[in-house]
Amino acid sequence: MNTPLVSHPFLTDAEASAWEARLLGNDEQKQYAAMARAGKEVGRQLAEDLKLLRAPTTADPLKILLLLGKGHNAGDALLALKELHTQKIPLFARCLFAFGERSLKPLTRRAFEECLNAEVPLEYADFDGQSDLVRNEDWDVCIDGLFGLSFRSPLPSEAVALIEAVNTHPRIFLRAAIDYPSGLNDQTLLEKSAPIFRADFTYQTGIPKETLLHPKRAADVGRLRYADIGFFDADTLAEKPLRLIVKEPLLKSLAALREADCDKRDFGHCFILSGSQTMAGAHLMNVQAALRSGAGLVSALCPGDFVPAFCAQEPGALWSTYPANPQGGASSEGSQMLLEKLIRATAFLAGSGMGRSADTAELLQKIAREAPCPLVFDADALTPELIDAIGQRPADTPPCILTPHLGEYARINPGNVHGDANALCNSFGAVLVLKAARTQIFDGQNTYVNICGSPALARGGSGDVLAGLIAGLLAQCPQSYLKAAAAAVVWHGVASECAERASTQRTATMTELVGHLGTALKR
Repeated sequence: MNTPLVSHPFLTDAEASAWEARLLGNDEQKQYAAMARAGKEVGRQLAEDLKLLRAPTTADPLKILLLLGKGHNAGDALLALKELHTQKIPLFARCLFAFGERSLKPLTRRAFEECLNAEVPLEYADFDGQSDLVRNEDWDVCIDGLFGLSFRSPLPSEAVALIEAVNTHPRIFLRAAIDYPSGLNDQTLLEKSAPIFRADFTYQTGIPKETLLHPKRAADVGRLRYADIGFFDADTLAEKPLRLIVKEPLLKSLAALREADCDKRDFGHCFILSGSQTMAGAHLMNVQAALRSGAGLVSALCPGDFVPAFCAQEPGALWSTYPANPQGGASSEGSQMLLEKLIRATAFLAGSGMGRSADTAELLQKIAREAPCPLVFDADALTPELIDAIGQRPADTPPCILTPHLGEYARINPGNVHGDANALCNSFGAVLVLKAARTQIFDGQNTYVNICGSPALARGGSGDVLAGLIAGLLAQCPQSYLKAAAAAVVWHGVASECAERASTQRTATMTELVGHLGTALKR
């Protein structure tokens, strides 16, 4: 398999506490330096996410409500607020101390005094159990700094009242949790006896947290962010299989300058066979994404009569009509011609929008058994019969990348849970990209979790764009199929974030997503 990606592991609460203790111990200087880095990075990321809101003005600044406990989680929240102010974002904040200002631990008090010394526009009050301090006003943002990693249940009554007031408030645009939504840890994960802060974004600080991936708490955690503050180095990977976070720096190599004397043949030749009479747009989105991946050549084989229209939209691809069957999909009659073409391919993509006629399935299975190049199979291609055909590939042929969503995964691996995906990959030397709100990439040993991306992706065509990106990147570096899959997933997610900020989650289309692939690399 490919060399594992350098990334950071998700840890349990106990593992994370032990890791922090080993790094920081009781050294207050180290602890405050870590708090300062966390606050600055959370503030930087929150400033980006606030672009989903209206642009604040001096006359109408953002109204921010901070819920603050005694400990370092509150210090992180306060220093994140200071970073927003440092970035000259017009704001006004109300800080509510759940247990009183006098209860602040020394490092948290230091963070509070930094905010005051920086003249952050704020007012503060001790929470007296009266939720009017929350409910009587509209808030643009609520930042949860009540509890973090050290929280142990039960929730104090003051925190219960604050969390319930915020969770039921009808006019808070964005709710942000620092490290953990207060009330949640791995002991209380499945309990429902006390409220949990319902975050739109959770900003993990220092260490990715395993608890936050649990599907039963997705509605409380919201979208995950990771504030990397240097707790891990390049040698972090252990021998045992891990779940790891896929990080945006994967995209740095894609944004790097190319050699001045390069040639189109240096960047691979990607072949794409997809679409059908009823789902032709899938093919166009595959091709658009592959072209923007940087592939040197993209050959587009399109069943039906769409080539003239598609060529007018994307003249940079090498367009040709592929024989269609009576159902409007790709016909097995063209299989030998296609196999001859694939001798020149450095990657081949099939499946998106192809339909599931028996004739098309027969074609895909033949390609899976005999094609000499790396293969990417998406959507309609993903059947148990295709998996069997992949298993018949000669041992010396390149591997495959499979890109199922949850329903397609159940089709190709019936009765098995996601944890068996690595076993499936090992059975025929593949990488599997399991598409979901938090897409996971399996390489036969480790599981890589992507936390980039927006609900703007929850619409038809999203997977077609991703498949085209994966195939285009694989064509450029056919030996690095794990990296191609992971980089495409992250790039796809970051582009969706750019699209939602330029438009909105509701209105951003997949055409706009393709248009923001370049913006994502510049970010």
